[in-house]
Amino acid sequence: MDDINSQIYEKKIVKSGSMNNYCLVCMEATKICLYKKIFYHCDFNNKTYSDWFYVCESHLKSADFLESCQSQEILDLKKELKSLQENIKDIRKKIDNEKELNKGPVWLNKALSSTGSYISNKLPFSGSSEMNEDEKADKDLILEKKTDKQEIEDLLDNITGREQQIKKLEGSIKFYKLSEFTYMNRKDTLATSLKQKFIKKPEIPSKQSTVTALKFPTVPNHEI
Repeated sequence: MDDINSQIYEKKIVKSGSMNNYCLVCMEATKICLYKKIFYHCDFNNKTYSDWFYVCESHLKSADFLESCQSQEILDLKKELKSLQENIKDIRKKIDNEKELNKGPVWLNKALSSTGSYISNKLPFSGSSEMNEDEKADKDLILEKKTDKQEIEDLLDNITGREQQIKKLEGSIKFYKLSEFTYMNRKDTLATSLKQKFIKKPEIPSKQSTVTALKFPTVPNHEI
């Protein structure tokens, strides 16, 4: 089995108008070529061969036969992204649980609502409209505390930022690793092709025609 590093190909952008530059998967025209300089050494002629194939942008990102060699920075950003997404799930779950706890029977909610409205309309207002210092402090504390909705919005903004960073970094990835099956299949195909080219086939003697094989006697030309 080959070393895993030998399965790594370099991404190159070819010029427009290059021949046979079609995606290996969907046959769409593309400028993206995956290239490997040292691919296979042939014992028959003692030469080393390269390998390359074309792939479109879509299949470069979603193909099953290869994967990008991501930098540590991309891996860290994806880890942060996953953590932010989990935080949003937790907050939404908390909101749903609070709704369930505060939910009472429909008839009771209606009764409390109508009773509260009736009492507030009938009772005269008493007390001062001015807040004391303690009440102001409590109000300021409430205002400073983020609501669940605001926290989710902040997390979504952070997620968008991380996703943009990841997209930008992935666009600059230069190396891709082929799956072991794809890599070995390409190598075996080339080896078989070279073997058929350099190994001489046994010579089959040509069959002479019956007419040329027979020797007819010549007519004597001397006097009898």
